[in-house]
Amino acid sequence: MDWRGKKVAVVGFGIEGEANAEYLLAAGALVTVCDKCEAAALGERYQRWQDKVSEWRLGSSYLERLTDFAALFRSPGVPYLDPNLQAVVKEGVVVTSGTKEFFERCPAKIVGITGTKGKGTTATLIYKMLQADGKPAQLVGNIGNPALAVLQNIKKDEIVVFELSSFQLQDLEVSPTLAVVLGVTADHQDHHCSVEEYVAAKAAIVRFQKETDFTVVTVDYPTSEHIASETTGNVLPVSTKRQLEYGVYVTDGGVYRNFGVAESIIENSEVALRGIFNLENVAAAIAVASIFEIATEAIVKVLRSFKGLPHRLAFVRECRGVSYWDNSYATTPEATIAALESFTEPVVLLLGGKEKGFDYTALAKAILSRPPRAIVAIGESAATMYSVIKAAAQKNNSTPPPLLDGGETMVKMVEAASKVATSGDIVLLSPAAASFDKFKNVTDRGEQFVAAVNAF
Repeated sequence: MDWRGKKVAVVGFGIEGEANAEYLLAAGALVTVCDKCEAAALGERYQRWQDKVSEWRLGSSYLERLTDFAALFRSPGVPYLDPNLQAVVKEGVVVTSGTKEFFERCPAKIVGITGTKGKGTTATLIYKMLQADGKPAQLVGNIGNPALAVLQNIKKDEIVVFELSSFQLQDLEVSPTLAVVLGVTADHQDHHCSVEEYVAAKAAIVRFQKETDFTVVTVDYPTSEHIASETTGNVLPVSTKRQLEYGVYVTDGGVYRNFGVAESIIENSEVALRGIFNLENVAAAIAVASIFEIATEAIVKVLRSFKGLPHRLAFVRECRGVSYWDNSYATTPEATIAALESFTEPVVLLLGGKEKGFDYTALAKAILSRPPRAIVAIGESAATMYSVIKAAAQKNNSTPPPLLDGGETMVKMVEAASKVATSGDIVLLSPAAASFDKFKNVTDRGEQFVAAVNAF
């Protein structure tokens, strides 16, 4: 659509919403910002944009009178299936998004990565491997780099690596040339209508592929395999649980690629990232690198040097013999289980956050299989989690780890953990929950943890 002179609402004014507004203004649109926050809550963002846009609609009524516009640019945090949006679709208003606009206009090949966890790490690995091999590339998407902010600078011979959440995929009608489907488990039930709708949103990453396109899929997850089955293109499997006659797989010793003959790529001990779950990301990145014929030397160079993204099982510091690790992005039980499995040392676990309605049975089993020295409650869901842990312990005639009150601030939470940790222990922030009960977002939670630890 030609946006010149059109009245367009940017719905949701976070990082991507701001990029959407910038793009639309450059295209000549008459932009209105709609956001549930009032001006004071938007802070500096409101001050920067106060005189740039035609109108502001802020607060609880921000989704009213949307038929005033020719189109709505939905930010990822605003569900496509929201009744207010669906009502205006029936009235002929176009509801789109920055992601959808980018896919329709991008001149370059797109590698799209989705999954419940690991998207950012895998996307970054792929991007760095492309760079190491001298291939021009851009890294955009849910990782914090809005795609529309760089669209006008992208050239046809580049490769765009796009981290895609279910929110961004929800209304997509074009799939990437190369899709990566990592492990998919239940998540974001506070955003999606059901698990089935969440999975259906994820499946858009392959649903519109062509026969010449590729899908890399982690076949250790039935839901991921189900999603990959929707593609009409080529499927390249990866696994950390079994050797594959075709694909990329991980053994106790290393990572292998088999396209007829098994080839060792790197030993596990050489990979800078910690944890078996990160080897899933490594295997997927190697699969993509293989499709683009990236030199093995470039692949290995990246895997030996890349130590991970902030707040994804990131080492903070050691103090009095205790190591502090930040895994704030662990917002599901599965992510916390994977983090716990990455350590053999005794752990003091900071657990809890905004309740998302998860089943904590598997988390309780993992915790009781090797109990932490203590659990520090850091959010509203910690009590629910601990009740499941206690019930499982009673059933198994075992003793649950003690539960400590972390208080209301991250400083108090870290202090509570540090009081019980001894030399050789790990203090691990891995909440298995969202952050919005006490923090702005997962990044804020992680940054506050890092600041509290470094303030010792």
